[in-house]
Amino acid sequence: MNKKITTKEIVVVAMVAAVVGVIYTLLDYAYMPMSAVLGTVFMELTFGIYMLSGALPMYLVRKPGIAFFGALVTAGVNLLLGSPYGLQLVLAGVLEALGVEIAYAIFKRDASLKCMVLGQILGAVFVFCRDTFFWGTPWSYGTGIAAGVVIVRLLSSVVIGIALVKVITAALVKLCTERIRMCKIMNDKMGLELQDVTYCYEGETLPVWKHLSCCFLKGAVHAICGPSGCGKSSVLYLLDADSSYV
Repeated sequence: MNKKITTKEIVVVAMVAAVVGVIYTLLDYAYMPMSAVLGTVFMELTFGIYMLSGALPMYLVRKPGIAFFGALVTAGVNLLLGSPYGLQLVLAGVLEALGVEIAYAIFKRDASLKCMVLGQILGAVFVFCRDTFFWGTPWSYGTGIAAGVVIVRLLSSVVIGIALVKVITAALVKLCTERIRMCKIMNDKMGLELQDVTYCYEGETLPVWKHLSCCFLKGAVHAICGPSGCGKSSVLYLLDADSSYV
């Protein structure tokens, strides 16, 4: 397997990560109202969503460093859109991506369930270490709440995080497959096509038509309609490869 990340892969991951960054921004602003409703423990159900920034790019491309790249793009978009959490979200994204990178390195890029579970758990543990270092959470909440936070966060990372990665990937594959199928159908049916053609008769400056675009499908009957002198015959001359008008 070629470990070098291609330009196409960078573009795809950047686009996906940017969308994730927008989702994160919406979640950031909804965090406090949701926390008031769900409480400290059950608010951790959202943590699996925050694991997407590293887990999704790695599942799509599975090359060293791609989780870090995706996490940084997501964090960058998140910051540009005005996230209230500042550089801490960059650190969180990098730590989550680190867990994913380690897991995929151990399992040699095999995106098995064991690999994904390990990556999610490591990412959650690393973020726990950040939370403890900077704020002393969740241990400062008390033993009961801290235990609940740890359990729910790990479960969310594994269950919700992995489920989202697989569902989003399946949706992207379906979308790309459908686009390829439609392009193939159009290519199979396409006979001749004119794109943005402006045409003048020889020796004249007034165009017969401007910016003409049309296509003619194989095996289909087409009608070119219009008043006398509007250029219907000129279209046919252009389509005739043996014509002196070409």
